[in-house]
Amino acid sequence: YLKKMHWAATAIQQRYRACQIRDVHVRQYNNLREAAVCIQAAFRGMKTRQQLQRTHLAATVIQRRFRAFVDRKKYLLLRTAALVIQQRYRAHVLARSQMQMYITIQRATLSIQAAFWGMQVRREIRDKQKAAIVIQAAFRMHRVYLPYRAMRLAAIIIQTHYRAHLQMKTDHKNYVQVRSSVLLLQAAYRGM
Repeated sequence: YLKKMHWAATAIQQRYRACQIRDVHVRQYNNLREAAVCIQAAFRGMKTRQQLQRTHLAATVIQRRFRAFVDRKKYLLLRTAALVIQQRYRAHVLARSQMQMYITIQRATLSIQAAFWGMQVRREIRDKQKAAIVIQAAFRMHRVYLPYRAMRLAAIIIQTHYRAHLQMKTDHKNYVQVRSSVLLLQAAYRGM
């Protein structure tokens, strides 16, 4: 019985100590958890404030840049308008002076062209006259050359026939001599 009581007391003490340790661990866990939550909240708050500060700074930079962009755009528009007006005015003055110069040059050019075209036409007429003279001379020579060529061709034909006739006479004479020699030889050969 005493052993059972001792064992029961030991078991109760172990359970009690285990409950005590568990409560201590639970309290420590809850304290750590609360501390972690507090640290996380502080960290998130710090991060959010930093992000908000960066966002605010970025918004300020963007506003400044945008205002600078708008001001620069207005300035460039005014500057471009002033440049365009200046260019148009200078172009107008230059166009007026160039128009005067163009009219002067055009008159001089027309005078030079008239003189040049007159010279060209006179040269063409002279060249055409020379060509006509050359054509006439060639035609006259051709007219004279046709009968000459016909006569020359006729003379060549006559000469060819005459030479052929002489050759034929010579060949016939040789043939007759050779034939009579052959006949004489044949007769002498047969008579033997």
